[in-house]
Amino acid sequence: MSDKNKEFNPVKQNEDLPVLEWADFDRIGKEKDRRIKKQGAEDGAFGIPSGETLSDTENEILADAHEYQHTLAHRGNEYFEKLESRLNSYNDFLNQENFKTILNSLRARAQNRIDNKKLKLSELTTEYNRNKREYEQFRRVNQLDRMPAPTTWLKSGFYLSLIAILFGFEVMMNTKLVSGVLPGGTVEGVGLTFGVAFVNVLISFAVGYYFLKNINHVNSSSKTKAWLIFAVYMIIIFYLNWAYGAFRGVAEEVASSPELLELDRISLSLQKAILPWEVPLTFQSLVISVLGFAFAVFSLLDGYLFDDIYPDYGRKARILNKSREKILSELKRLVSGVQRIFTDGEREGREMKETLALTLNAWSSETNMLQTRFDSYRKKLLNAENDINHMLREYMIANKGKRELTEYSLPKRFENTTPFSYEDDEKDPSKVFEMSRDVYMEDMQRRERREKRQKDIEENYNMFTTEVSELREKILMSVTEIQEQYEDI
Repeated sequence: MSDKNKEFNPVKQNEDLPVLEWADFDRIGKEKDRRIKKQGAEDGAFGIPSGETLSDTENEILADAHEYQHTLAHRGNEYFEKLESRLNSYNDFLNQENFKTILNSLRARAQNRIDNKKLKLSELTTEYNRNKREYEQFRRVNQLDRMPAPTTWLKSGFYLSLIAILFGFEVMMNTKLVSGVLPGGTVEGVGLTFGVAFVNVLISFAVGYYFLKNINHVNSSSKTKAWLIFAVYMIIIFYLNWAYGAFRGVAEEVASSPELLELDRISLSLQKAILPWEVPLTFQSLVISVLGFAFAVFSLLDGYLFDDIYPDYGRKARILNKSREKILSELKRLVSGVQRIFTDGEREGREMKETLALTLNAWSSETNMLQTRFDSYRKKLLNAENDINHMLREYMIANKGKRELTEYSLPKRFENTTPFSYEDDEKDPSKVFEMSRDVYMEDMQRRERREKRQKDIEENYNMFTTEVSELREKILMSVTEIQEQYEDI
């Protein structure tokens, strides 16, 4: 549907057109009545007017009469021109195939949606097939006959949360156990334990993820390297945590020797901790060593189990699953998008029906207004005729009364009781407002036209809803056919 038709609303777009009120003729008042009578008497005393020649007063009255008619005609033409323009815009809008326009737009939008999604699905299918080939090749090369266990978002959150908890817990525990015997107190304890925890938790997780998985590798060389790295790393971790526990034990011992300087204490602690098997462990230092080593083992296993135990198998499966999910997501968006298009189309149809009803009401109301103003023009002009004749008769009576005292004869027109009358062309609104005559309607004609148009709106809307339902069914069948193409993915 075009923007013009979609946004057209006569109630909102058209400003209220003030009702044309025909001005009354300047009816005589007491002062004007006396002036006319006085002038009539003065003219009669001098035999004015003579013959068929009009007096100045008569000419003035007739000039006012014609000016009044011209004023009405001018105002009426201006008003009817505006009113006719509005009525023509209503007619044009009511005569358009508005529901068909919406239906065509709906069909185009739905088809465009399908075409765009088919193109997008084609691109995603190419990506999926490429990932699937790589995945199958990976399985063949690595002789994998089991399904992978890729880490989901939920599992990822669990593993990462576990690592964070282990790291935080080790830092907290080691700080409490070590900071009390270090010269720097809590600050030095946090710094030292942070470094140890980093190795025990984060480095262990990385070793488990990147190296330990290779113990399952099909390649014997990779498997051997993995076991070697694992063995070396376990020795390093065991030594690090034993030395850390020994450092705590030595630090506790030298802390009780006040004669040693601070630097001497730290130096002595480090020297003895390098050879932890020579240092007898206290209960606290033993707890530190056991906890540190346990955290390292847990983190190592965490990395090993993260994203399948076979190296890179989980990542390959996750990439394939992600490309599959993209296709399924696009299919869902296709269905929801088509449904939304039809929902919007049905709403546009209802709004169009309401707009057409408003337009028809405005057309009927303003057509009736035009008829009323047309008809009242003639009545207003006939009332003016009566006033003008009254003024002329007042003038003639006063003029005649004076002439009876003189020898001047009366003009023959003074015998006429209705000396003035507008021309038929001036009184007939269909001729005065000829440019707007085509939109004039009698009550019966207007009612018949309104009823017919109202019936047409209802029929067109019902036909529209039927065609929308048929089109929806057809489009959804196309969508179903597209979905069936991806059932095996």
